[in-house]
Amino acid sequence: MRVALILFLLPCAAFAEAFAPLPEFAQDGTTLDVVSVEQCIDDLLNTGPAGLVSDAAQACIGAAAAECRSALHNDGATTDDRFVACADLERSYWEWRIDQSFIGLAAWTKAHKTPGTWDMFLPLYENPTMATAHLTLECDVRVNRIGQSERPVLDEAMCRMKETALISMEAEFALRDACARDAIGDFAVYCAENLR
Repeated sequence: MRVALILFLLPCAAFAEAFAPLPEFAQDGTTLDVVSVEQCIDDLLNTGPAGLVSDAAQACIGAAAAECRSALHNDGATTDDRFVACADLERSYWEWRIDQSFIGLAAWTKAHKTPGTWDMFLPLYENPTMATAHLTLECDVRVNRIGQSERPVLDEAMCRMKETALISMEAEFALRDACARDAIGDFAVYCAENLR
């Protein structure tokens, strides 16, 4: 399934700590509302960047997908395909956050002109999906080879969403920590303009 991302600007009540503009996440008539996840992330960031890699961060993962599944269930949906769409949409949200973080991490690398580092990481900065490329295989192994899943397609989708979220929070932590500790030159401008 291909996930469509439609960008739109948030109204003035945008979250103080969120990247902007926030896309809309929609697929085959299902739309994901990420307000609960954004609020959860804002609450974590109130404690500083380390909140993103704290035990409390686990509570943010899957919140929007659960709301989506609940709404579909209330509409009479019973097929795992529709529930998988919810997990895929939330995974798209976390992938978007990875993309945003990698833009900032590339700005940090450029600002610091770390010898050899820019060339080494350029492919990753240009294609952030490389950060999660292994998850399809990893989750397939976890669900189908190791576990005894009654709903393997849904469980694999949930696994990919959760692991993508963890990678996203780690990347964003690195970016926000760098902005807090080491913002110089163009990177300082990036931090001021992109992280509110």
